[in-house]
Amino acid sequence: MESLRGARSISGGHMRKVTIHERLRYSFDNAMSRGPLALIAWLLLLSLSAVVFISLCLWAVGYATQKTLLDQIWSFAITTMASFDPTEGTEWPARIATMLILCVGLFSVSILIGTLTTGLESKVTELREGKSRVIETGHTVILGWSEQVYAIVNELVLANESQPRACIVILGDRDKIETEDDIRARVGHTGRTRIIVRRGNPMDSAALDIVSLDSAKSIIIVPPDNDQPDSDVIKTLLAITSASGRRAEPYNIVTAISDPDNAEIARIAGGGDVEVIQTGNLVSRITAQTCRQPGLSIVYDQLMRFAGSEFCFQSEPKLVGRTFGDAVLAYEDSIAMGIATADGQVLLNPPSERVIEAGEQLIAISEDDGAARLARLD
Repeated sequence: MESLRGARSISGGHMRKVTIHERLRYSFDNAMSRGPLALIAWLLLLSLSAVVFISLCLWAVGYATQKTLLDQIWSFAITTMASFDPTEGTEWPARIATMLILCVGLFSVSILIGTLTTGLESKVTELREGKSRVIETGHTVILGWSEQVYAIVNELVLANESQPRACIVILGDRDKIETEDDIRARVGHTGRTRIIVRRGNPMDSAALDIVSLDSAKSIIIVPPDNDQPDSDVIKTLLAITSASGRRAEPYNIVTAISDPDNAEIARIAGGGDVEVIQTGNLVSRITAQTCRQPGLSIVYDQLMRFAGSEFCFQSEPKLVGRTFGDAVLAYEDSIAMGIATADGQVLLNPPSERVIEAGEQLIAISEDDGAARLARLD
């Protein structure tokens, strides 16, 4: 206890006294740190203080140019905001006072113009850096950056050709202007699909708030081109699923994992909202199958791309209670291939007697989304 008291006394004895000037300067620094609005308020206060002080001085010594004190203050205020008026007074004290007011006004207006210019430049820079929040609904979000983004954007543009309004939002730790220029050069015309680029780290929850994940239709996490792509993908999944205030509905997340040992970790991190594609196994299997069956690569190319016919998932309330065999014969210009159950299972080429239940979707090969039309049912 004695040692503590001694320490307190020593620290108290060596504490430097804060002067009034330092306190005023500290308060002024805090006010200036609040931004341009605080500076404008200080300029306004300075101008009004100068007008009132000089008006009171002229009124006290009897050199006022107006009948009342309020008129005198108003006259000097107009002089501050406008220009020097030589008729303001004929006596030298009044002229000197008017010149002082004019100098204060010019000083305040100069700083105000500089502040507004700096604020506009900062806002333009912020917009160019891609820090503003995206206000979209039903958009597709691409998190991360690699050379795969160009192919993904190109396929999404093809898939959205039938959509009246489509939007793709890209979030990556890359310069916004450079990214937009590269996409225009590599992808070209995007038709009805708008491309919005934002800069930020996908593993940062604050950056994820910019792209409005809660209102997104789907989320694509792109593995980066580094030594540990799976680690970044898992960290991004954790940032999405553990974010505070996330929506109650599950996300539709798709990502790729190169190491099969990390696939289960990614599924756990995604909390059941993610579809993990093991790129190594997938490419190996496709390569082996296409080597054994000539022409199979053309089939894969047609089915995996959005150009031409593609896989479509759609609900058909009129087919609920009927068999899959009835669904195969029900389409005019599409082919039913399977059923997507309510719990997310995909059944390709199920038995013909399989009954379609409520909440299930049919998987069909169709020219485009919404192009599958039912024929007249008996």
